[in-house]
Amino acid sequence: MPGKGKLASLKSFFRISKSRKEPKDDVGLAHLTVPHPVDANSRPSSAYLSSPTTGAAGAGKSALQQTIAECCAEKNFLGSAFFFSAVDFTRNIVAPVIPTIAYQLSRINPLLRYCIVAAIEDDPLVFSKSLRAQIESLIARPLLQFQEKSGSDLRDIPLAILIDGLDECANEDHQSELLTAIRDGFLDGSLPFRLFIASRPEWAIRNALSAGGCLSNDVAYHIQLSDKYDATADIRRFLWRRLRGIGSRSDDPRARSPFWPTPQDVEVLVRAASGQFIYAATVIRFVVERHSSPVNRLNTILNWTSGNHQRSNPFAPLDLLYANILSKAKEAYEDLNGCDFLLLLNAYRLNMDRNNDHIVQDLNHLLCSERDAHLWLLSDLRSLITTDAYPDHRASGQHLLQLRMYHKSFLDFLSDESRSKELFFPKSEVLKFVARRCLCHINSAYLEDIHWVDHAAAAWDPTHVNSRRLNHSLRILPGLLLDWLAHDPGDFPVAEFLDFVGGSNCGLEKASKWLKVMESTYSASRHPQAEWADLVILFARQLEHEDHESIPLFERYSKKWVDGDCDDDLGQDISDIGDVPENVPSSIYFPDISERATAATLGGRSLPEKDNEL
Repeated sequence: MPGKGKLASLKSFFRISKSRKEPKDDVGLAHLTVPHPVDANSRPSSAYLSSPTTGAAGAGKSALQQTIAECCAEKNFLGSAFFFSAVDFTRNIVAPVIPTIAYQLSRINPLLRYCIVAAIEDDPLVFSKSLRAQIESLIARPLLQFQEKSGSDLRDIPLAILIDGLDECANEDHQSELLTAIRDGFLDGSLPFRLFIASRPEWAIRNALSAGGCLSNDVAYHIQLSDKYDATADIRRFLWRRLRGIGSRSDDPRARSPFWPTPQDVEVLVRAASGQFIYAATVIRFVVERHSSPVNRLNTILNWTSGNHQRSNPFAPLDLLYANILSKAKEAYEDLNGCDFLLLLNAYRLNMDRNNDHIVQDLNHLLCSERDAHLWLLSDLRSLITTDAYPDHRASGQHLLQLRMYHKSFLDFLSDESRSKELFFPKSEVLKFVARRCLCHINSAYLEDIHWVDHAAAAWDPTHVNSRRLNHSLRILPGLLLDWLAHDPGDFPVAEFLDFVGGSNCGLEKASKWLKVMESTYSASRHPQAEWADLVILFARQLEHEDHESIPLFERYSKKWVDGDCDDDLGQDISDIGDVPENVPSSIYFPDISERATAATLGGRSLPEKDNEL
């Protein structure tokens, strides 16, 4: 019998995570998935990757994997399980994976253990070889030897092998190497294992599952939690059961009441979870803290805002997860592109917030002047942000997309400096960046460039691209500038706006023509004409004390737009507006705007409160 020292060297690779994922006995998906591999009548004759599971951060992949592992163990079907962990340096690399699987398999049967340890004695350097070679030396050959010596059917041994958190392996190339080794070592041979791999949908797993990838061609059955599975009912059931259980064990009589929690409380949490279990699990971990009443702690979450200055942040674990994902994506993007990742990410988000009907390709051209710019920006954020097909039949064949955040809590994280810390980017700076991009696009265009474009149906040729970008800029610019004036008037680009209006740029003339072209496109309640009218009214009022020569022009256009007249017949020569020094302080033109901004109402539009709406 080979010595125990060899087994110890193998065992040294085997680590079990101390942080146990809470099994989701409330989750319906687990009950749908687990019976298939543990059905004794369906034991395979060859290996099969039963379910590579991908989903957003916090969708419940690890918890589901643990539930599957526990179910398989109860039925004596679990061969091995390996859980990657980004924060554990012994489990964020691929080196321990195959030795761990071999060690756990060696515990099944003394004879199999003998065959595996003998393989190590024959090749002491096996752990330094490729993953494919390790599978062959430590698993495949020993299993065949075991079968030959014992006369057993390999299908009678525990066959389920689970690998969780592949994306938490620090090196993407190593992730790909492991997937390829699994295909070559487990799936192309005579081994009868069922493999379950869970990962966020990052590059390695996406590439493997795509056409021509190592796990394509029906090798794997892919479960997409966030796209294919509506967890709302399971989250509601999970919260009810766990909160009632916590209440029944509490010393607080309010928690033991049959009326706690209220249905309204649970629904608030369900909506906030946005279909992701991570939020619900975080809530339960916070409420279950024994040093205070669960009623008080649940109320903390229900009422929690950064302004309350709570001593404990109930979302700290969630924030850590978001911060790690975002930091990694930021580093990778800026190393490759040299652009400000956080600025661009928040610029896309700003446009999403202002226009639910946005088209990603239009945002790409507006912000980056490239049709597929979002692919690079979101490459490492697929667990938090996804793209959906643009929901308009006219867009058929155009492959137009819309952005969608998996988590509402991720938006909250980005918006709250106390949570996102160094990853926080002021929305006012984002607003200014997008506004200046719009000014640049409009200034560079000619009047004849303005014509009606069906954004959903227009073909992607250079002419339409320029028109689409110009139309988008004219639509959102007035709202951006109004918010800029209301929230940071001291930094408003007076010289830039006067240059936009005057000289050869003819900004208001372009806006007037565009409003006429788009007159039938917008409903009265959302027509951008009102915002353009509000903008020129406010600007003219603030120039009155200077008796600036542009005031008559602003007044003519504001009256025209307030009266609902979009006919382009002003014939006003706006080329003679005086030059304004580039560095002119905006306080010269807006001495009292801070006091007036929150009270002003222009053309029926109330300006936003300084600290709330921006």
